[in-house]
Amino acid sequence: MVSFMAIRIVTDTTFDLPEEYVKKHNIIVVPLKVIFGDTEYVEGVDITKTEFYDKLESSTDMPSTAQVNPDEFTKVFKKILDKGDEIVGIFIGSKLSGTYQSAFIAQTQLKSDKISLIDTETVSIPAMLIALRAVELVEAKKSRTKIVSELEALKRHSRLYFIIDTLKYLKKGGRLKASAAAVGEVLKVKPILTISDGLVDTASKARGLKKAFIEVGRLIEDSDQTLDGKRLVLGHTNAKENLATFREWIEKHYSPKEIFETDIGSVVGTHAGPGAVAVAFIEE
Repeated sequence: MVSFMAIRIVTDTTFDLPEEYVKKHNIIVVPLKVIFGDTEYVEGVDITKTEFYDKLESSTDMPSTAQVNPDEFTKVFKKILDKGDEIVGIFIGSKLSGTYQSAFIAQTQLKSDKISLIDTETVSIPAMLIALRAVELVEAKKSRTKIVSELEALKRHSRLYFIIDTLKYLKKGGRLKASAAAVGEVLKVKPILTISDGLVDTASKARGLKKAFIEVGRLIEDSDQTLDGKRLVLGHTNAKENLATFREWIEKHYSPKEIFETDIGSVVGTHAGPGAVAVAFIEE
């Protein structure tokens, strides 16, 4: 009997892929860690997303996050290779975490030509869009070379707009001066963040959540884009009501092809804080 080599997708918890989707499509998700004080939690194993936000709001100190180390990747990769399968590893942007570098070290140590790694140059829901397409290509029986080629092209067109609800956590993390945060909270300023050249950047700001939605629409249209006919991922940081309002606004003004929703985890949530909503899509 002839056996066929399968391609396994390996990614990390920063993609915020829903658990049911991960199980259905046999994706291997390697967890990052979040640290509160002296206590380290494995994301998605020792701490749920809801528990994380509860701790974030009650903690006086900012948590930190820890990347996946090379030994963890070596174990995961070796287990797959020992079964005769190939690997497409898709990870959080290398400017945002050392996780991709750890995967590269593991690949080098294993000296395998059956591993392909992709630095998405992004995080969370735009990275999730790349993973969704990877699943489609694997299930369409495309070759590893073809999959990598398409994903490398796709990642250059991923876009994210992230509406921050509170400036408290940007201030606590040292990314915003206390005076600016105080003024911003009084004026109900909502920063709109994006990913630019692999790093988090400010795209715009608006006063109030509904005006922030309108500003996101303006940013999309000013870049000659639309959400019509597109696959979207909407994400939130423990803010289902805000997400429902955002989705309602999007569906009133656009006609997307499909919408995925997900909870955003600790790596992004540490700095965004609760209450944030986001949209990601692939530009044409």
